[in-house]
Amino acid sequence: MNELGIKYKRSSSNDLVPVVDLFAGPGGLSEGFSSLTLNNKPFFRIGLSIEKEKNAHSTLELRSFFRQFSPNERPDDYYRFLKQEISIDELYSKYPSQYRKASSEAKLAALGKNTNEDIIDQWILDFQSIQSPKSETLVLRLYRSDRTLCNHVYCSVNG
Repeated sequence: MNELGIKYKRSSSNDLVPVVDLFAGPGGLSEGFSSLTLNNKPFFRIGLSIEKEKNAHSTLELRSFFRQFSPNERPDDYYRFLKQEISIDELYSKYPSQYRKASSEAKLAALGKNTNEDIIDQWILDFQSIQSPKSETLVLRLYRSDRTLCNHVYCSVNG
């Protein structure tokens, strides 16, 4: 057992458990997964988050951008943006590589009726294609107190 209470052996130090977060909102669940460490190293990697509401997606994308930096390399410009000293466009243009990764992870799309499910399926397939072929998928379904589904999280766990 480890500090997470999980029996898991990494095959390499870069072997992170990938996560797909649907109905992501502003990314609270992704923040929780991202904050968990094993032996002072990240345990999960957020690979894809999908949200339909524009403002929540903007926050989701910004937090994904923030996570592209290691804790000791987070740019002062991020905090300048939060203080409204620079625009979001200025922030993202200064760090194009991190922004590309964040926008690739955080997607704006509605799930359900009137959804182009082929696009969403392709995002998930693209994400899965970079995972180990020996991966197992763990599906976490989160429910509200009235027992209606509020979130799905897919984690691929290497066996």
